[in-house]
Amino acid sequence: MSTDLLPEVARIYGLPIQAFRPLAGGHFAAVYGFSQAGRNCVLRIIPPSDDIDLETTKAILDWMHYLAKRGAGVPRPMPSPKGAWVQPIQTEVGCYLASVSEQAPGILSEELGEAQWSEALYESLGRTVGRMHALSKDYAPPAGLRRLPDWDVGGNLFSPVKRLEGALAFLHEKREHVVGRLAGLPKGREVYGLIHADLHFGNFFVDAESGTITLIDFDDCASGWYAMDLAMLLFDALVLHAGGDQDGFVENFLRCLLKGYLPQNPMGGFWLRQLPHFLKLLEIGVYASVYKAYAAGSDDAWIGKFMPGRQARLENDVPYTGLDFERLAADYAD
Repeated sequence: MSTDLLPEVARIYGLPIQAFRPLAGGHFAAVYGFSQAGRNCVLRIIPPSDDIDLETTKAILDWMHYLAKRGAGVPRPMPSPKGAWVQPIQTEVGCYLASVSEQAPGILSEELGEAQWSEALYESLGRTVGRMHALSKDYAPPAGLRRLPDWDVGGNLFSPVKRLEGALAFLHEKREHVVGRLAGLPKGREVYGLIHADLHFGNFFVDAESGTITLIDFDDCASGWYAMDLAMLLFDALVLHAGGDQDGFVENFLRCLLKGYLPQNPMGGFWLRQLPHFLKLLEIGVYASVYKAYAAGSDDAWIGKFMPGRQARLENDVPYTGLDFERLAADYAD
């Protein structure tokens, strides 16, 4: 359907339809590249959805614009010729939402081979995320703009939309136990605010030459603990790591991440001790999201690495990683 909308999108943005070229990587939205006024740009067309409507999209783009203006590593949204961050396109099947932003430099991080990563790049990633969180503390949406939801309301992987029934029923009590552990955590502005909430390695670009990291795809952003974004990176890094000594890799990755993150947004050892709980929430949420595809014989490489033995690990409350977070946290002041 998104290709059928291109003539209307081209008309709105004053460009020939031939200017738009399909880009890979759009799992939910359709994504196209084009050039305008000497800048490389990205068009996203979001299909009708119960989770992302016009007002939510406006709120997301306003936050991204705030971050980009202040030097955070996010693409700068670009208004349409009518001055709108997002253009609704009504169809007989619902409302599609078109928006444009500048193209992030480099390549999608998951296309970067593991051997091409370095401690300096991990540190740069931490610095980028820390800068985003630090800036978020002072963000206030303009009057009339919808407040983005808390993490446990939206459909992000910390809080899957799917009800934990049937084959997933065994996860319900386990998830409630973890949520109960989080219920008493502080929610002050220093530790809780707007987060990306889907910060896996498919959602940022890397310019290896300059070391620049650019975060993309903010569709799941929400209010949450800043440590949640670090947990998501740690979660995905462990699946993507191909070598042995998983715990050693995870500790080195996290220490490099924190080396870049903490000067931007200080975080004490207390929050490192909470990472196992956030990781377990993710493990439950991801399992709930992909188990049907896995059972159906999905050939997705990531799912193929994550799922084997996962149900048994969840049933037996095996920690997501064997990293000793207590020992790690002792090296960082509270």
